Amino acid sequence: MILVPAVRVYRLMSYFPTLYALLHSAVASVHAIFNLVVFVGIVLFCFAVTGAPVPCGAARAAAAAGRAPCGRGADVRACAQVATCSGT
Repeated sequence: MILVPAVRVYRLMSYFPTLYALLHSAVASVHAIFNLVVFVGIVLFCFAVTGAPVPCGAARAAAAAGRAPCGRGADVRACAQVATCSGT
C-alpha cells in the first residue's frame, strides 16, 4: 500500500520527461548532499572538541552585552568577526 504513490510517479514519468530528469537529478544528488552534511558535522565537531566558539560568536556576545566589539581597546578578532559577519 505504501508503494502506490511511487507507482503513480513512475507512470507519470513516461508522460513528462522533465519529471524523469528532475527525479533522476534529485536521486543523483543524494550522495553529494550526504558528503556536505558529513563535512559540516566534522567542522562543528572540531569546534566542539577545541572549545572554540563558532565564528561570529564574539561579535554576538559583544552585541548582547551592549558594547561595540570594534571600539577603543577592542579585541582584533572580534572586529574581524564583525567585518565578516555583519549581517548575522
